[in-house]
Amino acid sequence: MRREKKKHDKLLIAAYIVLIFSVILAVCLVCLTVYYLKNEKRETVFTEEIIDIKEYKTKSDKIESEGQETIEIPDIWVDTSSLVNRSVRLDVEYISQYPELPTGCEITSLATVLKFYGYEISKTELSEKYLDKADAPADWRKVFVGDPTDEHSFGCYSYPIVKAANRFLSRNGALHRAVNMSRCGFLDVLTEVDNGKPVIIWGTQGLSKGVKTVEWTVDGKKLRWIAPEHCMVLIGYDLDRMIAVVSDPQKGIVEYNIRKLKQSFETMYSQCVIIEINE
Repeated sequence: MRREKKKHDKLLIAAYIVLIFSVILAVCLVCLTVYYLKNEKRETVFTEEIIDIKEYKTKSDKIESEGQETIEIPDIWVDTSSLVNRSVRLDVEYISQYPELPTGCEITSLATVLKFYGYEISKTELSEKYLDKADAPADWRKVFVGDPTDEHSFGCYSYPIVKAANRFLSRNGALHRAVNMSRCGFLDVLTEVDNGKPVIIWGTQGLSKGVKTVEWTVDGKKLRWIAPEHCMVLIGYDLDRMIAVVSDPQKGIVEYNIRKLKQSFETMYSQCVIIEINE
């Protein structure tokens, strides 16, 4: 009887130990899953804290204000699981923003993609006739702040470029349209390239860390400029070398580390634009 009781107690203890380890393992798996979802699948959103900056800074200025705040994006894994081709390089002709448009990387990137689809329009004509502009302080989410011909201008986000593109395309009876894909995942951007479409993406010059600089208020909304803001065209990638191929309006056709490009892309709120058939 005592032996049976001892045996029963040992089995009970063993069962408790197995249960405890199972619970610990389950908790670890849940934590890992939550971490992955937060860092790989989430949309990048930054808080709107107030920064006191005495002087306006542009995308071309050196930033030395005490009010600056560096944006930290974690160096995380790049999902490439659903890509069909391991290496892609689209036949995109390079267009430089210089010398005519020293702060016109956004409209130059649009000109680059339009030329890929056979539209013969210059970057300067796009800027002069189709791009909405306004002097600072203005909302760069709605208009280009400044003028691309002025080296001290700021720039714009994706919407003004989509608007300029569709204004040009509709006036010329084109079969294409511009689509704002902003807030999509980086895998979606790579997938568009995998499917043969160059993608206009926002990031930072040289893939450097973004810094929140100048702040002003437009229509009751506090806005802060992220420098050094930049726009370029993703035209390829090589998964074996983990590089992305970019038509950079400032530098030419260049190769960037694909993980660093993803970080830079997320720093600028994952903004991107494509041109597609207007169905």
